[in-house]
Amino acid sequence: MTPLMEWAGALHRFYGGFFGYTPPSFGVFGRTNMRNPGSGIGLTDSFAYTFNHTSKPDDLRSLLAHEMLHSWVNSLDGSMDSAGGLDRSWFGEGLAVHYQRTLPFRAGMISAEEFLKDLNETAGRYYTNIMIATPNAAIPEGFWRDTRIRVLPYDRGSLYFEAVDAQIRTASGGKRSLDDIVRTMLRTRRDGGRMNEALYRSLLKAELGEKGIADFDAMLGGATMLPPSDAYGPHFRRVVRPLRRYDLGFDIASLGTKPKIVRGLVAGSNAALAGLRDGDEILNGFPQDALQGDQQAYVTLDVKRDGRTFPIRYQPRGATVDAYQWVAAK
Repeated sequence: MTPLMEWAGALHRFYGGFFGYTPPSFGVFGRTNMRNPGSGIGLTDSFAYTFNHTSKPDDLRSLLAHEMLHSWVNSLDGSMDSAGGLDRSWFGEGLAVHYQRTLPFRAGMISAEEFLKDLNETAGRYYTNIMIATPNAAIPEGFWRDTRIRVLPYDRGSLYFEAVDAQIRTASGGKRSLDDIVRTMLRTRRDGGRMNEALYRSLLKAELGEKGIADFDAMLGGATMLPPSDAYGPHFRRVVRPLRRYDLGFDIASLGTKPKIVRGLVAGSNAALAGLRDGDEILNGFPQDALQGDQQAYVTLDVKRDGRTFPIRYQPRGATVDAYQWVAAK
């Protein structure tokens, strides 16, 4: 873990320079979690994360970059830590995903390949998400019920901000960017003002006019966000790739019941072909957010049927759809 912590320390210093403020002290707390590695939470001038023996260094770097970002940005009105704040998670989580790859790449701390891997996992998960059009107002109700809704503030939020960044750069001839809005908002909060949606709207309108506001409202309404091909600079371009939707093969609500009894099994799905049946009891839990972003991943269900317990393993994928990805420009 020493190289990882040294990397995190260097990124912390870069964040401090970028945002114009560095906390006098900063804590990182890591603990093993065999069932749900790769989760984390931003705390006051610190953050905590989980890992296990399967955790990959590049995934942990992305996680640390994300959770550390929360210590600077947090959320609108401090809503990230308050009840009912999920309707504003597009801001805090969207910016955290955007900057978790953008700032380490600017700092030369990840490669172009690592940047694209992070971006394309986000884009692949978003553009294959069957719940892509879920409006922001429905996020709080579905956040803990359906992983496909839970990831939208992260995926849609980050791609929205990257589209805004590209628009501001174009409108200003490269003189301004999303960074200027974010720094102004953080400075307002440090000076005792309110960092809220009204402030964001006013700054956005100053940069992009009424169209910027209309695009923002469309995002909140569930419109699909699509950054331009050159949104990430001249060295990357947008392409279309066939990717498969995340699909457990049964009603995802089955996982929210006690006991977890399979309902709504889809005939011909990978789950059905692997041997899962309606009425089976699923004994184990498994994290789904990262699973959605990995087209090659498998899920293993510990199933109880007629007094017997056995594993069923399959790829939780369904229909193939066209999805946007970014590649190195030739």
